[in-house]
Amino acid sequence: MGMATQWESKGASEPEAGATSTKALDAFDSLCQKAQTLNELGYGDGGATRPALQLLARHQQLAKTVKEKLRASQLGLQEHQVFEETLQSTWAWLREVQGRITAIDSTMGSKATLEKHLLQIQ
Repeated sequence: MGMATQWESKGASEPEAGATSTKALDAFDSLCQKAQTLNELGYGDGGATRPALQLLARHQQLAKTVKEKLRASQLGLQEHQVFEETLQSTWAWLREVQGRITAIDSTMGSKATLEKHLLQIQ
């Protein structure tokens, strides 16, 4: 459960990081467009445009991959949390059953004691 708290607290800062990433991507897009325009107007030989476009495409692919991996990690975390809760409730149930078995383990005693044990079993 401690891990979930760490993820949740980190998640609170994601919009800021995402906004910064979006600003950087927008600036890079703008730079690529300016380079393309200069190239189309006859300035330069296009040597600056191709690498910029390649970098933009690579950045977009990496951003997509990171988002997919983040989504998969979040789903894995949710599944783990559900599993952890189920495991804890199972352990609690087992401890309860073990306590009941311990209490009724003996077949020795008076009729009243044995009837009391029988009621506990039922």
